[in-house]
Amino acid sequence: MTVNPRRFYVYAYLRTDGTPYYIGKGTGKRIHHPNHCVAIPPLERRVVLAQSLTNEEAQEWEVDLISLFRRKVDGGILRNLTLGGEGTPGHRHTPEHKAFISQHLTEYWAANPLKTKARVAKAVAARKRAWNAEKSERLAAARRGKKAPEAVKQKMKASQAKRRAKETPEQRMAEYIRAAATRRANAWDARLVEMGYEVPTCLQERARLINRIKQANARRAKGVQIGVRKGEAVKIARLTEDGVRIIRSSSESATALAKQLGVSVQTVCNVRNGKAWTHVAPYPSDAP
Repeated sequence: MTVNPRRFYVYAYLRTDGTPYYIGKGTGKRIHHPNHCVAIPPLERRVVLAQSLTNEEAQEWEVDLISLFRRKVDGGILRNLTLGGEGTPGHRHTPEHKAFISQHLTEYWAANPLKTKARVAKAVAARKRAWNAEKSERLAAARRGKKAPEAVKQKMKASQAKRRAKETPEQRMAEYIRAAATRRANAWDARLVEMGYEVPTCLQERARLINRIKQANARRAKGVQIGVRKGEAVKIARLTEDGVRIIRSSSESATALAKQLGVSVQTVCNVRNGKAWTHVAPYPSDAP
């Protein structure tokens, strides 16, 4: 396999105002790699300045651009530590040196667990920054409609069975409960749409709406008519039908009647004006 000699490119990291603060060269995904002397910016501020270059051309570009913008230590705007043009692309460590590096890093990270946690968190954050919705949709479109080969399916089944074997009964039951809750939530969303409701984005509002619908269904199942309770059928009603008849037949002031019956003056006025308790008939006349 031949290696393309013109695989190098020169890139820049930009500030929010569009000015560069780092110039570098590399190949592949070097522009997205978090291992830099500076923090890497979001994707939209990682710019490739020149590509399809040889190593020598990329080094010349890097040196020229750094000398143009100059480093901060030289009174410029770049945070580069060197003047550019260094590096040994294609260099490979010997197996002995690789083993030494591996042992050194293993001992270092084992002795610094907090740094290990921070390092992993930083790597995860870098991967999240490098991912975007456009790339996700492009990959999904490329996979959509394609079926995995039988060998891949068998490998996935074996991996899933292996993972299941390691699960405890409690973990498996918790997974079943989560799946059932998800199915119920999706079913309720469909029911709300069918009933003409708009599914609330707030989980608390959605729970309150579902609870009201459940209570109404329970009352209907018991034969209770919904929305027609009046007068004394309302549990919190202070006035009675006899009190309504007293208000209509009395010539006392509304304030006196309100104190006598334990209601507000406005309630007495509403009864007299025919705005409330209209369903109450007057006292039946005495039979002759």
